[in-house]
Amino acid sequence: AGLLLYSLLTNYELGIPGIKFIPMAYHLIFDFVACVVLAISPFVFGFYDANKPNQWLSHVVLGVGVILLVLVTKTVYQPKKVAVAA
Repeated sequence: AGLLLYSLLTNYELGIPGIKFIPMAYHLIFDFVACVVLAISPFVFGFYDANKPNQWLSHVVLGVGVILLVLVTKTVYQPKKVAVAA
């Protein structure tokens, strides 16, 4: 629920017009922190078991995957340029 809320309040093209006030840079910081917690949670909270990867592997893969996405995301909206026919 928190992820959805701060996504709707983020100042980017998918935010709610008129009430989006969270800068994209802060949104990405929230995402980064949440995914670090997700990626390390199997080890910190004790549900890592090398013999049962279905219990923990998705946390690590999704956490690291979203961290990579955060690192390559542009923080400034750049609208697409429309080609003008000659």
